[in-house]
Amino acid sequence: MNSYERMRLILEGKKGEIDKIPCACPGVGTYTEELMTEFDAMWPEAHREPEKMARLGAAAHEKYGLESVVVPFDAVVEAEILGMAVDFRDKQIKKGKILWPGVLRPGFTKDGIEIKEPEDLKIPEDLANAGRIPVITKALEILHEKYYGEVPIFAYTMGPFTTLIGYVMDTVQFMMMVRTDPDKVKEFYQAVINLPIELAKIYKEAGADYVTFREDGVCCDNVSPNDFVNLFKGFITEIFEKSPAEILTMSGTAGPIMKDCAEVGAKMVVIDEKTDAVKARADFDAAGTGVALAGNLPTMTLLKRKGSEDKIDAWVKRIIEEAKIDVVSPGCDFFVKTPGANIEAMIKATEKYGRMK
Repeated sequence: MNSYERMRLILEGKKGEIDKIPCACPGVGTYTEELMTEFDAMWPEAHREPEKMARLGAAAHEKYGLESVVVPFDAVVEAEILGMAVDFRDKQIKKGKILWPGVLRPGFTKDGIEIKEPEDLKIPEDLANAGRIPVITKALEILHEKYYGEVPIFAYTMGPFTTLIGYVMDTVQFMMMVRTDPDKVKEFYQAVINLPIELAKIYKEAGADYVTFREDGVCCDNVSPNDFVNLFKGFITEIFEKSPAEILTMSGTAGPIMKDCAEVGAKMVVIDEKTDAVKARADFDAAGTGVALAGNLPTMTLLKRKGSEDKIDAWVKRIIEEAKIDVVSPGCDFFVKTPGANIEAMIKATEKYGRMK
């Protein structure tokens, strides 16, 4: 049984038929500085050149045997489409400091227009050719040609709230709006809800086996459980109903909304270490929707730290045996300085404890 077949069975609710728990990254980034160098796919070029994007997206699989490939690598693809000026951190990278892309001026488009109302946000009619979408779709075509049927290919799209709060609007003002004018927040969400829906379709057509919807911004670190239910759960459900996306990521504190996350229509939910995996499993079982559980390995406090192999082994053992995790994965993207030895330790521990037959 290969990696593609394992992931397919898990997402079909047939975990009992797999031979072992996979160690994969279902929609979270697998880039590291070490991999960028070894595979000649450095940032920022790998954000803008499809061949390098594909090469880096598959590098962790090729070098370590991680059971997935994934593109893109940043969280500003959607913001760029909505008119924001992207900072690829070229200057910092030239000085040897690798940073994630951001936006130059949140709250204002690259043309200097201030975003005040939902109608100020425009989704391009020719979405398939907007921003870096042609780069991503070409990278997916390359990956599909090489890995289809052998290794699952993931692409992801950022959620509207995560994009708005992090890259498009003034973060503080938009967070205040959640409390002072929740109806306006809904209007902003509605204005861009078709963006992840249509991107998921485009990525699938280009060759992605699975599309992940990353709406981590609505975790309980930012909004209350009641606000999640009243403001966002319906929108997220609509996105899964209208798009081919299958997976939801919910990094950050999300324990109080796990049952809700299991009810939005996703086939898998990825959590990080802030959410107790054992309790999440219990909530999923209570929901009765058959949703798979993935993630939970800390990227910053564990995988990032040198000499953590024994702790990684123990963490993987616990989530497999106690939380019945379906896919062992980091809870979020690899930190760029993640040591290769730690990635290997995560994979080896999954192989050690995850045998099903």
